[in-house]
Amino acid sequence: MAAPRFVKEFRRRHVFRVAVVYAIVAWGLLQFADIAFDALALPEWSITLLLVVLGLGFPLALVLAWAFDLTPQGVVRTDTVQGEAEPKAGAAAGATDGLVVLPFSNLSADADNEYFSDGVTEDLIWRLCSIGSLRVISRTSAWQYKDRRVGARQIATELGVAYLVEGSVRRSNGQVRISAQLIDAGLDRPLWSETYDRELEDIFAIQSDVASRIATALQRTLSGPEEAGNGGTGEGARSARSARSVGGAGTSDLAAYDDYLRGRFHWNRRSATDLDLSVQHFQRAVERDPDFVAARAGLAEAYVTQAVYGIRPAGEALPLARREAEEALRRDPGQASARSALACVKAVHEWDWDAARALFQHVVRDHPQYPTAPQWYAMNVLTPLGRFDEAVAQLEAARAVDPLSRSIEASFGVVDFMRRDHESAERRFTDLIERQPDFTFGHYYRGLNFLPLDRAEEAVAALHRARDTGGWSAEITAGLGMALAAAGRAGEARDVLARLTGAEPDRYVSPVKIAQLQAALGEVEPALDSLEAGLEAHAADVIWIDVSPVFDALRARPRFQAVRDHVFGEAATHE
Repeated sequence: MAAPRFVKEFRRRHVFRVAVVYAIVAWGLLQFADIAFDALALPEWSITLLLVVLGLGFPLALVLAWAFDLTPQGVVRTDTVQGEAEPKAGAAAGATDGLVVLPFSNLSADADNEYFSDGVTEDLIWRLCSIGSLRVISRTSAWQYKDRRVGARQIATELGVAYLVEGSVRRSNGQVRISAQLIDAGLDRPLWSETYDRELEDIFAIQSDVASRIATALQRTLSGPEEAGNGGTGEGARSARSARSVGGAGTSDLAAYDDYLRGRFHWNRRSATDLDLSVQHFQRAVERDPDFVAARAGLAEAYVTQAVYGIRPAGEALPLARREAEEALRRDPGQASARSALACVKAVHEWDWDAARALFQHVVRDHPQYPTAPQWYAMNVLTPLGRFDEAVAQLEAARAVDPLSRSIEASFGVVDFMRRDHESAERRFTDLIERQPDFTFGHYYRGLNFLPLDRAEEAVAALHRARDTGGWSAEITAGLGMALAAAGRAGEARDVLARLTGAEPDRYVSPVKIAQLQAALGEVEPALDSLEAGLEAHAADVIWIDVSPVFDALRARPRFQAVRDHVFGEAATHE
C-alpha cells in the first residue's frame, strides 16, 4: 500500500509535471545549442558541458518540486500529507473529509438579491449534510470568508477541511444561472464544475443536482429521499432525512421560498430591526404555504431569538414560538430547528428543565451537523443549571462544525464568567475583541467580567464600547449602570436607572435588568421587587439568577431564594 501513496504524493507535489517540463526544455536547449554553438564557433566540449549541467540539474529540479510549490502568493513550501499519522496541529478532527461551502457570489444586477445567493448557499450546505461521512462546516464559519480574497489552501488550513465549494448566482427576469465548482484544497484544483441556466422554478432541482454531483465527485453516495424520492434505508438515508429536517426547501411555491430566504437572511443578522423583518418574511412564507415546515421552524427560531435577546417580552414571543414549533413538528417530527426552538421555550419560559434537556439531547444526537442545537443547549439549559462541564462539551461539539463562530467562542467565555473563572473569561474576551473589534457581545461580557476583578473603570470603558458598536439595548445600558455604580459614580448610575425605568413603550426592558442595577446601587428591596416582577412575567433572563455573579448581592435573601426555587426547583446544580 505504500507505493500507491508514494506515487500519489509525487503527483500532488507536481514532481512528474516538473520532470516532463524539464525534459522538454532541456531537449529544446540542446537543439538550440547544436545550431547556435556552431554559428558562434564554440569548442565541441561546450555541448558536452551543457549536457552535463542539464543532467545534474534534473535531480535538483525534482527535489525543489518536492519541497516547494508555485502559488498565486509566490513560492511556498509544500504542505506534508499526514497520511495515517496524527492530524496537523490546528486541524480539526475529520479534516481529511471535511468540506466548506463558501458564500456564492451575487452576480445579479440588483445588489438586493444578495439574500437569494446567500439562501441558495445555505440550502446547499443543508443538502450536503446528507453525506453521512462528510463533515460540513456550518454557515457562520463559511461566511467569515465572504468578499475576502483568500486562497483555497489557507481556507482549508484554517477550517481543517479538504474540499471547498464555491460558486455564483445570477437572477434576472425569471431566469437563474448558478455556477458551482468543487475544489480539492490540497491540489488547489477543481474536481468538478458546472453552470446551470434554468427557469427560476427549477431552483430546487438545481440544488439537488449540485449536491449529487459533489457527492459523486467525492466518491460517496447520496441515499434516501435526496436521490430517490422518499425511499432509502440505513445510515445514509437517515442522514439525508436528517439534513432535510434541518433546512432545505420543502415548498414548491417560489414566492413562499423567496420570503423564506429573506427571513433567513435577516435572522442571521440578529439586530432588533432584522429580527422584526425576519418574523415578517417567515410569516408571509407560512401564509402562502401553511405546510412549509422550514418557514414555520424559522419563525419559531426568530421568536425565540427576540425573547432571549431581550427585544420582545418572553411572555409575548415564546408562546408564539411554541405554536409554530409544534405546527412544524406535527408535519415533520424530526425537524431540528423547530425542536431546538421548542426546547428553548420549555427551558426559558416554562422552566420545564427535564423536557428541555430531553428535546435538546435528541436534536444533538440526530443532527450532529447542526451547531445551533448544542450551543442553545449549553447556554439556555446547562449553564443556567450550573452544569458547566456539560455546557463546555456541547460548545465543543458546536465548534467542531462551526470553528470560526464568534458567538460560540464568546459562549465559552460566558461559561467561564458564570463559573467564576474570571481570568480565563478575560483571556477569551480579549482575544475575541482583538480579532473582532466591533463584536458588541464581546465588549459587553468583557465589561461585566471586569467587575468581580475590581476593575470598574475598565468595565465602564468596555461597556461604553459595547454601546458604541451595538447601539441602545436594555442589557448594555443596565451593564453600564452597574459599572458606573462599582466605580463610585452613583449619580450617573441612577441616571441610567431612570432611563431604563422610563424607557419608551416600544423599547422592552426586562424587570430582571432593572433588578441587577438596583442591586448594584445597594437598593436591595427594590431589586427583589423587580426580580419578583420578572418571575411573574416569565422574563427570559430570570433563568440566569442562580449562576450569574451580578446577583451575588441578593443571593442570601429569602425572597431571592424563593424566586430561585420557583424557577429551578431541584433541577439546578453547581459543579
